Amino acid sequence: MTNLHAIHKLASQPQDADALLTLYDNIRELIHSAIAVHFGDTEEGREAHYIVLYRIARRARDYDDASSLADWLIETADTECVRIQNERKLVA
Repeated sequence: MTNLHAIHKLASQPQDADALLTLYDNIRELIHSAIAVHFGDTEEGREAHYIVLYRIARRARDYDDASSLADWLIETADTECVRIQNERKLVA
């Protein structure tokens, strides 16, 4: 399954385990890179890894086929890292 196919499946079924695992296998380094920028190599960053993946899956319906999937994934991972940081500041 390609990333595009996985995103399309997640857009209609965000809990699709096969699509989620495929996407994770294919983009884990991308997620790790975004997390490293925002959290470094910390426990908070390790926890954020799965949160970012979950949120990408939940936002899959926002993907527009006219745009680059790679760019959308990078932007979404980065945006979700910022959101996690802001949410943690509110709790602290």
